This record gives sequence, structure tokens and C-alpha cells, in this order.
Amino acid sequence: MLIAVAATFGLVLPVLLLNPTHTAETYARDIDVPNVSAEAADIAGYVPLAPDLPEGWTSNFARWNPGGSDGVPFWEVGYLTPERQFIQLTQTNSANPTWTAQRLDGAQLSGQRTIGTLDWELFDSSSGDSFLTTETDEFTLILNGTADLAEFDVLGDAILNDLAAP
Repeated sequence: MLIAVAATFGLVLPVLLLNPTHTAETYARDIDVPNVSAEAADIAGYVPLAPDLPEGWTSNFARWNPGGSDGVPFWEVGYLTPERQFIQLTQTNSANPTWTAQRLDGAQLSGQRTIGTLDWELFDSSSGDSFLTTETDEFTLILNGTADLAEFDVLGDAILNDLAAP
């Protein structure tokens, strides 16, 4: 029996030792958001936001969601800040109050925040995430995540610049 256990360890141990370690960088991706946005534009009927962010920001997903039973199609992008915190951008041109409430996931209104020339409503959730929502002439925008509000400001400024671009 001892020989069988030793033989099993002899076979399993090299496999475990030869596997790469799992670090935060192992899962790091940097999606080409402008490219995915351009691909989604035909389906969306508008060019989804792909803000130009400072060095150190990366995106781990960008996708068009055609809408489920609620019938609200939307664009969403996940960003990692230089501090390795997460902020998700959600954009739609056909929001309704029910859809917005569902996206806020029970977060409670806690104040207002102005980023550039846009006024955002600030919501805090029991999970610790912050949510910012605003409406422009064309879109409803929601930012949510674990980052500091200063990092939300950076993304908000980049969004404002993207909205102003021709």
C-alpha cells in the first residue's frame, strides 16, 4: 500500500509542479474596445461608447447585449483601473425605469456628482459597489464598480469626450 501511495504521488507531483501559477496577470486581458464597438454599431443603430482612457486602464470585456425579456438592448464594457479595481460602463438608447432599477440592483440614491458637464446620480449598494447614472439627449449611462470615485471621474471624463467627438 505504501508503494502504491508513493507511486501515485510520484505521478501527480510533477504534474502539479509543472503547471503555471495563477496570478492576477494570468487572467489579464485587454480587449480592443473601439474595434468591438465598431462591430456592434451596425446592430445597435449607433456607435457604442469606446472612451480613450489614460495609460494603465484595461478592458476585460466589451459586448453588445440584444436585450432579453425586458426588450432593452445595451452596450457594456468592463474596465480595470490602474489600481486594479473594476468599473462597468452600460449604455442604452432605450432605457425604461424598470430596466434602470434592475441594473442598479437595489442600490440606494446617496447623492449627486458632477463629472465635466454631466450631472450623475450616485447610488451605493450593500455589496460595496458604487453606481453612477445619467441621461443625455440620446442615452442612459450607468457606471458601476468597486473603484474609488476619483477613478469613476476619469472614466466619466473620457465618456464625455467620446460623446462630444464627431
